[in-house]
Amino acid sequence: MKSTLSIIFIRHAEGIHNTDNKFRTAFDIKYKDAELTFKGIEQAKNLRKYLEKFDIDLVYCSPLTRCIQTMNYSLTNYDKEIFIDDRLIERLGADCVNIRKDKKELQNLSLYKINIDNVLEKIPEIEYFEFDSSVYNRIKSWYDEMIKIIKEKKCKKYRILVYSHAEILTIFFKYMFNKDEVFYNADPKEVIIEI
Repeated sequence: MKSTLSIIFIRHAEGIHNTDNKFRTAFDIKYKDAELTFKGIEQAKNLRKYLEKFDIDLVYCSPLTRCIQTMNYSLTNYDKEIFIDDRLIERLGADCVNIRKDKKELQNLSLYKINIDNVLEKIPEIEYFEFDSSVYNRIKSWYDEMIKIIKEKKCKKYRILVYSHAEILTIFFKYMFNKDEVFYNADPKEVIIEI
């Protein structure tokens, strides 16, 4: 039986690291696991109207604070478990903005029941930056696992919501869907596929 899978990809709303980008350094601890700005919070709240028209079956989210905050402010009427997954984290490298909180702290960030089985005790350290191929491999791993879960459920229609980061989503769309997409703050893009 073929299923129709709708995936809504959302880049996090504006973070403090986005507004101060010209003036910050990669090691400025002020930006460690950057949070949303007031404008970012409003952007996330504005997503509610868009998302309210959908019945969401499954939610995945990057473990970085700005993604979890975007999810908290934009998601309404969702009573299922949310999957926090390290494979959706921003490109790894020497920038402290992408150093996430530990597993215990993550539990306190979400307003929803979360599953952190796919969150490592410690993110691997990378001296400079993660290559596109490595980013693609980890997000492809997430995608393959997600497709397997959907197929096991044997539903005719299924809708998934994914909160992640601009570079991650851009690389994924380029290599997975052969699309050049630009992801702006809190800008949803829906992909419908047959599985």
